[in-house]
Amino acid sequence: MLLAFIGAALLPLSAAAFNVPGPLVETDWVEANLKDVVVLDVRKKAASDTKRIAGATLVPWKKVRAKRSENGVELIKMLPTKEAFEDLMQSLGVNNDSAIIVTSESKDASTTFLGTRLYWQLKYFGHDNVALLNGGNAKWFKEKRATSTTSSARAFGDFTAAEERSSMLATTADVEKAVNDDSVLLIDTRSQDQYL
Repeated sequence: MLLAFIGAALLPLSAAAFNVPGPLVETDWVEANLKDVVVLDVRKKAASDTKRIAGATLVPWKKVRAKRSENGVELIKMLPTKEAFEDLMQSLGVNNDSAIIVTSESKDASTTFLGTRLYWQLKYFGHDNVALLNGGNAKWFKEKRATSTTSSARAFGDFTAAEERSSMLATTADVEKAVNDDSVLLIDTRSQDQYL
């Protein structure tokens, strides 16, 4: 009996992966779990001394989107290739088993969009252990939670994108078909200024 106990004690414990509780997490939950998550802060202007959530890694917005060619037309602000997205996530220290919290300035719809776009891209490339910070940085700062002006040092990650979830992306052809389909509702989420 004693030998069986000693033998069991010598076996490595299997560490359960840390998981986010849902697609949207509150500031108190993030604060309590900062050591177990990777916080990615998407910014249009990501200066190295930018104030951020303590331990958060800044993500330059220009690296989240890419130039792509579709049907012979050069387009900007598109979904990056699988390889480019992997490279970005690895450079940010993201691993396949990382629990990711995505945040942004969240001062208005245009800055909140930055975080939601990265969240969607992570899902598109198969990473489901990701959540958005409810209220983003605006709420975190207002609540006077821990901040920093430096990113935590992270080793290069091993993130590998899964098979692309093409059902999450409408192509130009899909939209052209939907325009003539009365059963489909098209919603334009651009701001009024952009729309006009």
